[in-house]
Parts: sequence; structure tokens; C-alpha cells
Amino acid sequence: MILFATLLAASVAIPVQAEGLDGNWVSDCTPIGKGVRHGIITRIAIKDGAIEASARLYAKNDCQTPTLEVDYHGTDLQTRKNEDSILFHHTVASITLTPLSEAVVAQYNLVDGEVHGCGLKGWALNVPKSVAGRTCDPFYFAQERTTLYDAAWIADDAVQFASLPMIWTNADAGRRTSKPLPVRYNRAASK
Repeated sequence: MILFATLLAASVAIPVQAEGLDGNWVSDCTPIGKGVRHGIITRIAIKDGAIEASARLYAKNDCQTPTLEVDYHGTDLQTRKNEDSILFHHTVASITLTPLSEAVVAQYNLVDGEVHGCGLKGWALNVPKSVAGRTCDPFYFAQERTTLYDAAWIADDAVQFASLPMIWTNADAGRRTSKPLPVRYNRAASK
């Protein structure tokens, strides 16, 4: 259901500093899932050619009861200015998933013939597992050392991405979407 548009070849090939992309960014509580019953808050830090993202999922759309956390680390971040956006790519260093609730641990460790817990066994509360190259319904995560392509739009001290944190499989520069996802990330103070 995710549609990608082909990029126009009219991008500027001059490398630029991330045009303001460097820094710490945080989303508001965003309702997601079937019937928007769950919530997610994502934090993204971009600095010195690296990107770190942490998406915390919640049981309800008020973002009060955490259930899971996905942590991403990407290296070799390269950017370039496009007409109205910043095109960038980064290489997957790690992607982990951490259960933050006993109910999630129990669900992920079910052994009833169905695929639970990204196809992995032995989940434990607050213990991260690598999910690189795994399907964790409804997400498929790229394998480590895969280069991912994205785009960003910055306006009014906020940024929107074409893929982060919903699409983790775009390994083709020509398949970047030309429109941002609706989630806005506001600039946050440094840690």
C-alpha cells in the first residue's frame, strides 16, 4: 500500500551540510494502527554523519502506556540539496526491538504455530533483540549494512521525512517518494 514516486532527475549534485537537518527532533504523540488505537512518539538525532532514531509505541493513542521501543542506528549519512527537500541516505548499523510490557513479552513468546515476536524466541522485558532483516508485523526492517534512501523537508523549525520512521526498506535511490509523511518532528534541545 505504500506507493513510491520516481524522483525527478533535477537534483543538485553539490554536497551540502545537512541544511539544518543535524540536531535532535521529536514527534508529538501520533495515533497509529487499526482504528488509530495505538500511539507512537519518535525521537531522531542526526549528528556527525550518523542518525539515531528511537520510536516508542504505546498501548493507547494517548501515549501513556509504553509497549515496545524500536531503536535504529545508521552510519555514513550523506545529504544533498534537492529542489525543495534534502535527499539523504544512511547505512543500517543496527535495529533493535525492546519489549516494555509483560503482555508484549507473553505475546511475542507464544508458541502456537503462528509467527509472533518477529519470528524470534526468548523475548524478555526490557531486553533488546536485533530485528534487522526481520518482519515485525506490520514492519519489515532492512538488514544491517543496507543503504536506505530518504528525503526531508524543513520548515518552521520542524522536519518531515518521506520514510522515517514508517518505511525501513527503501534501498533504491530512485524510489524515494516526493512527498513527506504527515508526521512533523519539532527541533528538541540537545541531550
